[in-house]
Amino acid sequence: MTGPVRMKTSQDGLSRRARRDLEKAVHVVQVEFAEAIAKDPRARTDAELLKIILYGSYARGDQVESWPGAGYQSDYDLLAVVNKEEYAEYVTCSGAEDWCHRLIWITVSLEAHGLDHFNHALSRHRSFFIDVLRDGILLYEKPGHPFVAPPPLTPALAYDLAKENYALWFRDGQDTWKALLQAFGDDPGYAGHLAVTLHRRAAALYNAVLLVLSCYSPGGHDLERLRGAAEALDPRLAAAWPRDTPAARRRFDRFKRAFLNDASQQIHDYTPDEVAWIARRVEHLEDLAGTICGERLAALAEAAREGRPSNR
Repeated sequence: MTGPVRMKTSQDGLSRRARRDLEKAVHVVQVEFAEAIAKDPRARTDAELLKIILYGSYARGDQVESWPGAGYQSDYDLLAVVNKEEYAEYVTCSGAEDWCHRLIWITVSLEAHGLDHFNHALSRHRSFFIDVLRDGILLYEKPGHPFVAPPPLTPALAYDLAKENYALWFRDGQDTWKALLQAFGDDPGYAGHLAVTLHRRAAALYNAVLLVLSCYSPGGHDLERLRGAAEALDPRLAAAWPRDTPAARRRFDRFKRAFLNDASQQIHDYTPDEVAWIARRVEHLEDLAGTICGERLAALAEAAREGRPSNR
């Protein structure tokens, strides 16, 4: 990897309320981290909180803000960096999120990683960590513990990463959804849960294509966003979801909300026929994604052998 990276620290783009909220949240995380270590007799005395970073929509400036109870409200997404991965649980399993919930009406979502884990993820060009590094705002930092810039994407590294992402996103879980469909596909009471499973598989397939072809994915569960990004890279993927009839478009519109509906327990109105249609589309998507990823892997393998640029 190359040298250290300096992150943004300016909060000028945040509202006065957001800056006050984040100041409280940083204090809560610091206090709860220290107390979690003090209360645990197994804790090592060398545990350190190195950074607290605002990432996500508030860091990018595309957050949705509303009055309490008036509609959707973006969370404050905070990532804490500790000196060792094993100490991350003293952030995520502390009472920090609960205290933030009491003190701040906007939800604070908290994640934590060790510094070496974060830097290793950067060395593997992991999308989430690249986004945090690029868009994040550093709210607190203990000096002397920098992030390191990702290395150049050589042909050999591009091929290795593509293989990793293919195994993780395409091959892992490849048959699970089919086994569930075979076991429960005719059960009306299970149709909603199958729709959620299919949604997760479709998102994984789009992530596979994006990461194998470009080494980058926006991540998340927004199926329309993932579909659009993947189809921009390879238009053949558009064949997975018919758009030629209003009924087909409505079915996709319903399907893309399956994950959110699962979170709110509103998944009970799917029918076995509807799930069967979705399954056929996901199976076609899987076939297309497999072909496209296979072609890319073959091209990357040849480029790695010849030492040519990966044409990312």
